[in-house]
Amino acid sequence: MSREDVIRQILQRETAGQSLCEATVCGDNVRLLEQACELFGSWETALAYSGVSQSFSENQALSRLKVISRLRYMCHRGYILTAKHNMQRDRAFFNTARRHFGTWRKALRAAGIRPENATGRTASHMDIEMLLDWIRDRSSSGKSMKWTDVCLEYRDIAISIKGRIGSWKQARQTAGRLET
Repeated sequence: MSREDVIRQILQRETAGQSLCEATVCGDNVRLLEQACELFGSWETALAYSGVSQSFSENQALSRLKVISRLRYMCHRGYILTAKHNMQRDRAFFNTARRHFGTWRKALRAAGIRPENATGRTASHMDIEMLLDWIRDRSSSGKSMKWTDVCLEYRDIAISIKGRIGSWKQARQTAGRLET
């Protein structure tokens, strides 16, 4: 079996929706696993050469709640959350989210993320004083001042604040509002 044959069989499994978990492949097609390890050094490397996410087996088992948790984590850490970007970055996770929620946008909404905030854009139209005023207005209107809540609702502004001022806590201190 050649490297191309191994890659072709991996892609066929992925397309057919079969598990790419190493343990499952070992039970289903031990020859494929052995050849992949011999030709590529490891199963994970064979998956990488095939363009398949190495975390495929982990993503397959993700529940709806774990997908939501991971999307929120990605949002809070500043990941770009567009469908196109995530389909290329981690296709298995993208497909898992779509399987649970129907579309990527619905998965974002289920996680409490406004889809229009999915891009990596920032509020470049706002200077530092405008950002501080935004914090003051949000605080005085009684809205949550927790980073996680702000990031889910207004990610572009939240990322701009962090990027320009240094941290959410420092921005709140500068704005004169430490409420949580």
